[in-house]
Amino acid sequence: MDEFIPLNTSQENLPQYIREELAEIVRICKQNEHYCEKILMIWLFGSYARGEEINDVNIRHDGVMTEYQSDLDILVILKNKHNSARRHTRNGLDNKFRKSPLIKRSVHVLIEGLKHFKESLRLQRYWYADILREGIVLLNENNQQFEKSSPLTQDEQWNEAVFHYEKHANHVTSAKNGFGFYYQSEEYPAAIHTLHQLTERLTSIYLLVFTNYLPRTHDLIDLTRRMGVIDTQIKNIFPQKGEEDFKLFVLLNRAYVDARYEPNYHIEPEKIDVMMEWVAEFHRWVIPECLAKIDNIWPEKAYSKSCEPPGAYLDPVQVKTTELPIVRAKNAERREEAERKAKEEGLEREALKDKALKKERKEKERLRELLHKAGVDPGTDS
Repeated sequence: MDEFIPLNTSQENLPQYIREELAEIVRICKQNEHYCEKILMIWLFGSYARGEEINDVNIRHDGVMTEYQSDLDILVILKNKHNSARRHTRNGLDNKFRKSPLIKRSVHVLIEGLKHFKESLRLQRYWYADILREGIVLLNENNQQFEKSSPLTQDEQWNEAVFHYEKHANHVTSAKNGFGFYYQSEEYPAAIHTLHQLTERLTSIYLLVFTNYLPRTHDLIDLTRRMGVIDTQIKNIFPQKGEEDFKLFVLLNRAYVDARYEPNYHIEPEKIDVMMEWVAEFHRWVIPECLAKIDNIWPEKAYSKSCEPPGAYLDPVQVKTTELPIVRAKNAERREEAERKAKEEGLEREALKDKALKKERKEKERLRELLHKAGVDPGTDS
């Protein structure tokens, strides 16, 4: 007999005003079902479902009020999901949600087809597994049920590990290139934020390849500790025992938010240099470990020998000494602009000097004219 996973339909832990907004969201979805194929399920997931929502109003030191409210994360599951259905559903529902006076928060809607949702659950993909475990069912037409997943076959494990590796490897390379650009451009807040992103993406690729799961967090301390359960080597890469090292790691961890939102955020390049060395070593360690793990799942396929080579690793020496072409072009443009401005300022100074000389000569001519009229010989200019 098939064993089904119990679904959470209780909204008891949600504030009454959130329940009212969710009821309005469900009403709008059903009322506007003509935008898409038949809606089978509506889920609340994310921070409100987990009880971790944020509703903050702060007054800054300069008197400016800032407000942040978590979005309502909604998953709509259709009988079938085609690109046209997804587009019409998103556009139609987003517009209705924005116009409703009963919905006070932003609504983030995702659309999935039932077949894809079930297959992703069967493959134990972390995002879908989290929704099933943490989400709240707001609507369930035809009493949809989901079986407990069986262990993945060797083929499925290998395919999932390769899927995660190839998907996230490009993200790692993009973050590495972004960091080099910002560092060489001396945009240090953007540089440390991107260094955080590179570190987070490396933790993501590792955890997904090794566990097929990634927690919903940007907290590097939590992510690296999860990795440490698998391999203690990471403790040697990110030294957290010494007080100064730990402070730097916390600084890197908080850069995800602070470097983006603090208006006067400042970070010394010397501190970034230390962190860059850590992340460079981390980069050189994670990628081979992931490839070795994939090979270990199915040795005969020898994936590491046949896959596309990973992008170049983060190289602190290269970042500091070799300008990226885009940075070189940007710096050349800056120099040209500085030279043009200097030339314009020089011409302006010459024009002002010439104007002052003309004024001086005119004044002398006026004085000579006055002396001449008074019968005084003004003599000649020396």
